[in-house]
Amino acid sequence: MHVRHYTYSALFLFYFLEVWLVSVWFVAIADLAELPVRLLLLAIGLAHVALTVVTGHRALVSYVDGVPWPSRLFHLLLALTLVAVAYGLILVATGRTNPEAALTLAWFPMFFSGPAMLLPSLRRGIAVTALPAAVAWLSLMALDVTGDDFASAVAWTLGGCAFVGFTFRSSGWILRVMEELHAARETQSRLAVAEERLRFGRDMHDVLGRNLSVIALKSELAVQLAQRGSPAAGEQMAEVQRIARESQREMRAVLRGYRAADLNAEIAGARGVLEAAGIRCSVAPVPPTPLPREVSEALGWVVREGATNVLRHSEATRCTLRLELREPAAAPEERAPRRRGRRGLGGGQADRRRAADAAAGAVAEPATAVLTMENNGATPRTGTASGSGLTGLAERLATVGGTLRAEPGEGDTFVLVGRVPLPAAPPTATPVGTGRVGDHDAAADDGTGPVADAPAADGGTADDEAGTAAGAHTGGGTERERNDDTTV
Repeated sequence: MHVRHYTYSALFLFYFLEVWLVSVWFVAIADLAELPVRLLLLAIGLAHVALTVVTGHRALVSYVDGVPWPSRLFHLLLALTLVAVAYGLILVATGRTNPEAALTLAWFPMFFSGPAMLLPSLRRGIAVTALPAAVAWLSLMALDVTGDDFASAVAWTLGGCAFVGFTFRSSGWILRVMEELHAARETQSRLAVAEERLRFGRDMHDVLGRNLSVIALKSELAVQLAQRGSPAAGEQMAEVQRIARESQREMRAVLRGYRAADLNAEIAGARGVLEAAGIRCSVAPVPPTPLPREVSEALGWVVREGATNVLRHSEATRCTLRLELREPAAAPEERAPRRRGRRGLGGGQADRRRAADAAAGAVAEPATAVLTMENNGATPRTGTASGSGLTGLAERLATVGGTLRAEPGEGDTFVLVGRVPLPAAPPTATPVGTGRVGDHDAAADDGTGPVADAPAADGGTADDEAGTAAGAHTGGGTERERNDDTTV
């Protein structure tokens, strides 16, 4: 669509150029011709411009889209071109303009050649274009306009007709190729959907066709055996039940395989399809960290839906795809320091308990896998909320705690961002205060080592006695319970 608008805008510049040339000619003959003659020239020139604009537009649409050729408009434009050339010859013959102005007779055939060269037959377009030019040349020769003036008129006519005619013809050809490419992309998308439906139908037929036939036969046999009063009817119905359950399991397996989407396979497939459609697809290096299966499947659906939108609802020429693994960001919470839980704890253990409490008070967000797809050539249909594709994709991501963002970007770009949180790793427990060397070193560093490690009367440490006293003060407790109390 954008290419067509740009092409039409570029061709309209020729029409404005014709208006400017007619205006220059109107002013140039002011000293030689009376006002009615000049006004008639201006009227013929402006009428020729207006008819050229309408005919050129209709001819370009006919050449590109294959609609009927505007025959009446084209014949009217040819007749008006011949009238304009004849009027210019009259001005030269009657002396109302200078002989040097004979080259202006090339203007009308030059602008007429644009719509003429859009005829389905190129030879016919050249022949029709040559008609007003030949009339102008022969008339100048009859008026004894020779030498440099005649050579200039011939050169301007040949060069102008060739330039304008080639511009119109090449522009129409480019627009036709673009329309064919767009139609091919639409056909490719429809064929891909039809092929997927055929594959799914074939898989379902292969899985369920045989089992349904067996169920039908065994049901008929069970009916006949039941009518005879044979106990084998129950066995046959049990076999039917088993086959039905097996068919159900196989159908679920087919559906899971049909609905699954592997991220790496989807990225490779999307890149191949987009580049085959003429869209340059650049993929940033994928992080080496393997993703969990549910995250990979969810982001695979983002790639599949994004590639479908680029193909069917945009006029893109480039597409970028980027996968990022964003690390969690910790946000510490302020917590008031707790009092010592039990009397007799050493200073080292109390400091370690406070440090563990502070670590437990930090709230960390989970790591997130972010997939971003961006393409240019966005149209109003690219991200419409009325479509079911993006809505279904958002619901699919929500099942794994993810989110989807689809919105226009800078310029004519469109951005699709899928975020899926990574499963958190299970926490590990680290015991403290279990009599390890590191614990004694930590206690010694804060100056409480001699107190904490001082031997008790029964060969234990002061910490053990403090723990025993705390246990007695709180109602007792076994040794294992006290060890559990000192574990984070």
